[in-house]
Amino acid sequence: VELVELRPPDTVILRLLGSCHGCPSSSLTLSDGVEKAIRDACPEIRHIETVGRQYAATALTGEGSEQRISPFAIGGRHPWLPAMRLEDLPRNGLLAREVLSDALLFWRDPDGDVHCYRNACAHLGMPLEEGEVDPAGVLTCPHHGFQFALESGECLTVPEVQLEPWAVRVVDGEIQVRKDHD
Repeated sequence: VELVELRPPDTVILRLLGSCHGCPSSSLTLSDGVEKAIRDACPEIRHIETVGRQYAATALTGEGSEQRISPFAIGGRHPWLPAMRLEDLPRNGLLAREVLSDALLFWRDPDGDVHCYRNACAHLGMPLEEGEVDPAGVLTCPHHGFQFALESGECLTVPEVQLEPWAVRVVDGEIQVRKDHD
């Protein structure tokens, strides 16, 4: 489960990930597990909603303009760093860029949302930029054939491993990233 958004005063928005997304038992998992845990820990939460994989949170910048922001980008202690112009990343396109000394992989989904991961296969750490992306947004590692859902970073071949996500946002046509892990 991923916390996508908190809408004060009493609503949370969740997204089911991995094998939970689309599973026939996911509603039972959600009601008997996740919702109960949230309500036990935060009794002030009265509404729990779920969204599909395409949902992207929006936020207002200090200037009052709206920006698209990934769920991974809320909070964080490191500064935002420029990566590239949005226009340089085509829809369903995959681009590798180095930001500071980190090799990153960017993917823009068909709806226009940008996703960013460390450019390393979760299997053996090999770079992924030469991999093939199918129309559904599944990347196949060119070295080992592992497949990754670029919308979530989930490994479809071995669900125990996944791509390492980076916080990403688009502000005034610029893609920016933030390292939220050490």
